[in-house]
Amino acid sequence: MSSLLNRICSFLRPSQSPLEVQLQMVSITGRVAYCASCLETVFAIKQLHESELEALLACLWDFTSNPDLSNWEEHIVEFLPEVVAEDSDRELNLLCQQQAENLKKIYASLPASLLRCIDSAIEVGRGNLYAGIVDHSEYTLAPTMQVVRYMLLEGYPLPSINNFLRSPFSEQNMHGWGVRVDRTFFQ
Repeated sequence: MSSLLNRICSFLRPSQSPLEVQLQMVSITGRVAYCASCLETVFAIKQLHESELEALLACLWDFTSNPDLSNWEEHIVEFLPEVVAEDSDRELNLLCQQQAENLKKIYASLPASLLRCIDSAIEVGRGNLYAGIVDHSEYTLAPTMQVVRYMLLEGYPLPSINNFLRSPFSEQNMHGWGVRVDRTFFQ
């Protein structure tokens, strides 16, 4: 009876790709780093070298070493596509007003699929900031896989997973968060 139940349940669960299984083993810090690497690849191939996009990448990478993730979140929200699109005069923590306006113009020129990818990459870092981590943090794994799907659908090469596996998702490794490391750790 239990083998029949297992077979039925296996049809109900979507199958995981080998990369998704590997990403389950990567800390949240490593997942943010993986997504930052993906965006670096996209920006390089599309030849997007605007300073505001470089600031986005720097802010994403800051997640890996910043000991105060609430501070990181205050900065990264300035790069969320829906926040950038707002016309309101919002308080800025990282960007000056001119940079925010430039970012708005840049985002307006990008395809919606890339904006969703940027949003997903940011969500990886924000996904478990105020919630307890369960299993392998579905709140961060799902947006990581959305970034992966974007890369695959658009034909961009994925970064090698090996350097990111060096930051394992484990109880000993900050309860799945991963230790604070410089971005060079993943390169």
